[in-house]
Amino acid sequence: MVIEQIGLAPADPGKIRACFEVFLAAVRVDEPEGPWFTERPFTGWLTVGWEGNHSEAWLATDRGSPVGWYRLELPARENADQARLNIVVHPAERAAAGYSLVSWAGPVPEEYIEQAATVYDGIADAPRDPEITHEAWDAQRVRERVNNVRSEYGMRDYTVAARHDDTGELAGLTEVSVDPGDPGWGFQVYTVVSREHRGHRLGLLLKIAMMELLATTEPQLERIVTWNDQSNEHMISVNEAMGYSVFGPPNTLYRLDVAAVPGLPG
Repeated sequence: MVIEQIGLAPADPGKIRACFEVFLAAVRVDEPEGPWFTERPFTGWLTVGWEGNHSEAWLATDRGSPVGWYRLELPARENADQARLNIVVHPAERAAAGYSLVSWAGPVPEEYIEQAATVYDGIADAPRDPEITHEAWDAQRVRERVNNVRSEYGMRDYTVAARHDDTGELAGLTEVSVDPGDPGWGFQVYTVVSREHRGHRLGLLLKIAMMELLATTEPQLERIVTWNDQSNEHMISVNEAMGYSVFGPPNTLYRLDVAAVPGLPG
């Protein structure tokens, strides 16, 4: 996918026309009764807005076809500390079609234990050193390593999961914990999507849905800490798309082969 800025002054007719096509496709689905912008007034609004404030627009294309755009407007006089953002996505590039969301607070409910184990087992594909053996997950391990262990920490745990509509199986999940003693911080735990359900942008969907859940359940929350191996480019790109930034020095781990150290027992 390519995202590039649209010329507004002077105007770029080709990209503006592409934005109009995406807009028209979207409103015909979202607002089938109309009325809709025609191309000329749409062009005027996209380039100068309603009040002539400074604005910028960006177009996303996938293999040369327009799939979405956004327009950012910055008021020049009153309310200069606020911005207006319009985002439109073509309905035919809709990610995560055929999936719905479920969520819970606290331990994994027993009804989801087996399916959650299958999802956790997808961690096998996460980057790791060749010397590290993958941890195999089953229902009992979820009960012991997730539900029982985390209950000792006294954290408030939240999970959002994606469920495949046709099969009813869980396809992915994301988890965040909040410390009641310092509730302004949240801590990302696992985000994982099962192998057979990847490619639908479920990771991004789940993380955004988690933000919406936390806005209601933990309104005092200000920051969330997450971490990834530097080679996990996919999840890093998801985090960057959500606005995460690097915080603090890198966390470096070291491994010592005790048997190879001179003077130590084998």
